[in-house]
This record gives sequence, C-alpha cells and structure tokens, in this order.
Amino acid sequence: MNIVYLTDEKIKFEETPTHFEEAASWAKDHCDSFVNWDITDVSDLSVKYDCIASYHFKNDRDAIVFTLKWQ
Repeated sequence: MNIVYLTDEKIKFEETPTHFEEAASWAKDHCDSFVNWDITDVSDLSVKYDCIASYHFKNDRDAIVFTLKWQ
C-alpha cells in the first residue's frame, strides 16, 4: 500500500475540505489503484497544519502521478 499525504499548509481553512475532496475525486477518475482517503485533524498537535489528508493507492505509479498533480 502506498500512501500520499496532502496538508492544508497553503490553503485557507474554509477551502480545505473542498480541496481534499477534489483530490480524491481526481484520484478516483485517474488512478485505477486508488483505494480510499481520509482526513485527520491535527490542529491540537501541530502549529503548522490543521488537517492532513491521506490517499491510499495499491501501486507506486498511481501514487507518483497523484503526487505530481497535487503536491
């Protein structure tokens, strides 16, 4: 399993859910090995991020393509 993490570092707080959902929708449409995604609230633990999203892929190629598009 390959996991790609996206953060909300350069995104306004109110835009974060939409951005993460758009990335998940793109992954569903373009990556055959995309499995699922999840958002974790890290605001109590991090001074830099409020949320981190993880996207799970079965193969390296799809994870790399997703990373190039979204990071």
